[in-house]
Amino acid sequence: MAFFTYVGILLVSMIVYAVLPQAEANGSREQVNKIPFLYEAVFENKLDRIAPVFMEKQYTYEYEKKQMRILITASNEPNVIAIKRKAVNDDRVDIIHYATPLLIEGMEVVEYTDSPEVMVEGDSFYIHFPDYIEQKFLAYKNEFTIVQFTEQDFWVNDEIVRGEHLIYIEVPKDVEVIDGEFLNVHYVD
Repeated sequence: MAFFTYVGILLVSMIVYAVLPQAEANGSREQVNKIPFLYEAVFENKLDRIAPVFMEKQYTYEYEKKQMRILITASNEPNVIAIKRKAVNDDRVDIIHYATPLLIEGMEVVEYTDSPEVMVEGDSFYIHFPDYIEQKFLAYKNEFTIVQFTEQDFWVNDEIVRGEHLIYIEVPKDVEVIDGEFLNVHYVD
């Protein structure tokens, strides 16, 4: 009797599971493959290949001084800063913040993260990257016994994908850039 009750519950649960709406994750493998590696673009000097869709914020500052200090405040993560010297002295500093989507288990969670802020004080540019935040997400993954006969990929280990930040700064031709010794700064052409 207990066996038949158990089998009955299993059959009913399969029917209920089939009727429940299934939420699809945003990040398919094809979408993830289209996300650029920002750090790789800097190191290979291919910043022009980053699509404008990954441009998070853009700043322009009038700047007539001959020296510019770059300081980072409250950074807990290894962010990259790319600096390009312009061919002219236009007395403007252009800053672009690039960010790739942060995917956790295929769901984009970028709305839960903050962008860095840029502040100018005298000859110093302060880039404040947000502190780490702790978020808890609940994800459901079918067990192997359920997935083994379906097309779902159980062994994929792409739980967290990308979420890179890049600060790209274009400075006038004759401005000397002074960066801190612990900054991850790369000069590009």
